[in-house]
Amino acid sequence: MTELSSPSPADMPSVPNGKLGPLFYVVALRKFALLFVATFGLYQVYWFYKNWSNFKGRMPFASEVGTTIWPVPRAVFSVFFVHALFKAVKQHAPDKPSVAAWGQSTHATLVVVLILLSNVLSRLSEKIDENFWLNMAAILIVFPLMVAIRNAQDMINIACDDPQGRTNATLTWANTTWIVIGTLCWVLILIGTFAMGPDTGGGAGFHTGGDSGF
Repeated sequence: MTELSSPSPADMPSVPNGKLGPLFYVVALRKFALLFVATFGLYQVYWFYKNWSNFKGRMPFASEVGTTIWPVPRAVFSVFFVHALFKAVKQHAPDKPSVAAWGQSTHATLVVVLILLSNVLSRLSEKIDENFWLNMAAILIVFPLMVAIRNAQDMINIACDDPQGRTNATLTWANTTWIVIGTLCWVLILIGTFAMGPDTGGGAGFHTGGDSGF
């Protein structure tokens, strides 16, 4: 895995002042949480993609031999690149006290563990459809995973000089569409899961698929 550092002024593209976007993906924490939960965690794939896409756009050496950054594979196979992403975020803002004090390596490990756990629960719920508690665990794992990645988003917002994520706080029509679809899925899944209940061991199988496409 290639370790990347935050760009120095000399490394930055020749773009007029004020025209450069943030080095990483900035989004308001409330909007992040809403989209993450509404899409059962699939939003994380888009989140990783946007972070690496922004980073590549601001790093001239990102496509040189040995340091190639491909945002799509890094999003799909995010578990292999979480540590590198979090390290790059910390290196970008060493002057920000909260970012400087951030234990990004431990945080990244926690995110990786939760993503892997989400995948394991999803696979098990696929194979054992009629297990209420397993299905519930596969559904509810989205919440601790959301909190863990949301905390990283907080560091990203601070590092990019937009602590509140005001530049990306408004829901777009596409966001709203995903939220509506996701809400309907939540309702149907919960109805199906609780229809049989824990006493019968039944439940509607649901698969969160931590690294699925979005």
